[in-house]
Parts: sequence; C-alpha cells; structure tokens
Amino acid sequence: MNNNDKEQEHDISSAFETLGWYEEVLELGGRTLGTRNVKRQPNRKCGHSGMTEVVLTENTTLQRGHKDWVIKASPAKPVTVLTILYIKCGRLLDQSE
Repeated sequence: MNNNDKEQEHDISSAFETLGWYEEVLELGGRTLGTRNVKRQPNRKCGHSGMTEVVLTENTTLQRGHKDWVIKASPAKPVTVLTILYIKCGRLLDQSE
C-alpha cells in the first residue's frame, strides 16, 4: 500500500462513521453476483486495487437487492469468483477543527 492509498483510506475513515465492511462478489466476466458482510481485513486494500480471486468449494449465501441468493459450489464443482472489499460508511462526522 503506497502513501497515497493510506492517505485516501484515512480520509474516508476519518470523514465518515465506519459501520463495517462488505465484499462485492463478481463472476470472472465481471457481472455482479451479490454482496456479503465480512470482518475488516487490514492487509487488504479497499476498492478495485484490492480485488482478489477466490475459489468457492461450498454453498455461499449472498445478498442481491433485498433477497438472499445462494452460489452453489462443492469440492467436485468449485466456483471461481472475484471479490472487492468496501467500507460501509455511516453518517458524516463533524469536520470542524
């Protein structure tokens, strides 16, 4: 992570209340499959520059809109997806100094 990335993440984190973290899950072709809540991963960049490829070997539940959606996978038929980590931003914090 270079200094510019650290500064940008610090600016976002300090400007808004952080409500948590989530991953956007995409097909290898780029189509969005859904999102899922995750814990913070400090060694991973937020946004497109932190995209990772993940092989799913068990059924995974994602949210798409307001509905749950299941990606069916197994060790015999794994599914490869891309994931991008994002911050859930809450209310704008007071910036007056």
